[in-house]
Amino acid sequence: MLKLWAMLKLWGRPTSTNTQRVLWTLAEAGVPYELTLASATMGAGGHISLGNAAYGTVDTAAYRAMNPNGTIPTIDDGGFVLGESNAIVAYLARRYAPEKLFGDDENTFARAVQWMSWTNYSMDPSMHVHHAARAPRAGKALRRGGGSGTPGDPAQARDAGGPARAFSVPRR
Repeated sequence: MLKLWAMLKLWGRPTSTNTQRVLWTLAEAGVPYELTLASATMGAGGHISLGNAAYGTVDTAAYRAMNPNGTIPTIDDGGFVLGESNAIVAYLARRYAPEKLFGDDENTFARAVQWMSWTNYSMDPSMHVHHAARAPRAGKALRRGGGSGTPGDPAQARDAGGPARAFSVPRR
């Protein structure tokens, strides 16, 4: 008797480094998947700090039942639900492509988990601090620099805590 498997489901957004880890692993392992756009901070128009709507989903009761942290990514693989990108990557590697992704060698697998953990605790926090420094300060209105994509006044952007090439803060 032929048994049909449900397609793996992934919730996340392709611009998230955490979701990108999972997408890359799915591609390398050749696993088909269904992506549902989900995020608390980003949407089709960009970041919520710019007044854009988030994709949402992560704040719904159904999503929180799968992932109480309300973070991305999350997968559902035939009823097995898992969150946290590195846990998902390790699961996918062992389940779908152990020979291809770590030579089916536990030492190699453990070393990969070591470096994935390092990225979460050593590299990712620095990236978030960098992005937070670029975010607008409370009470400051932001506008895109120049109508044709030209950057705004560097002094204004610096005063707002963001990069001169991306945004400027209107003077009041």
